[in-house]
Parts: sequence; C-alpha cells; structure tokens
Amino acid sequence: MNLYLRALAYFKPEIGKIALSLLMIAVMTLAGLLYLYPLAILVDSVFGTFGPTSLISRTFFRFAPDDKVGQGILLAGIILGLKLLQECLTMVQTLLNIRI
Repeated sequence: MNLYLRALAYFKPEIGKIALSLLMIAVMTLAGLLYLYPLAILVDSVFGTFGPTSLISRTFFRFAPDDKVGQGILLAGIILGLKLLQECLTMVQTLLNIRI
C-alpha cells in the first residue's frame, strides 16, 4: 500500500488536470452513446417502417421537419456534430495527457 501512496504523491501537483481528464473521458463516453440514438432513429423511423417508440424519437419528431429529406439532413447534422464533439474532446484529452 505504501508503494501506491508514494506513487500517487508524484501526481499531486497534477490532480486538477487528472480530474479534468477523467471528466473528459466521461463526456466522450456519453457523446459516443448519444451517437447511436440519431442513427437508430434514421434507420428505423425515417428510412424504415417503424414508428417513433422511445421518448427520444418522439421528441425528435415533435421538433423535426415533416418531410423525410429534412429529417434525414437534421439527423445527419446531429450525428456529425456528436462525432465532431467526440473527436475534439479526444484531441484535447491527448494534449492534456501529454501535459500530465
């Protein structure tokens, strides 16, 4: 146990950066999970024959355009935005890990 405590003492000045890195991992994981919902709505409800069944898909169709093309473009934009967010966070976390 003393070995681990001694090893952790070396990282004491960097504790804020380490906490920020862990927070970014959580946000990236959340963005990766949210990435699947627009894709599922696009495949199942817009291009498929299933209706909106989940709360997220019903909320999307409440605010989305009525035509299929508009819905597809909106969902593609949401997917692109989530992927860009995830990639930007990965880049920042890599730079932060290098600093740590």
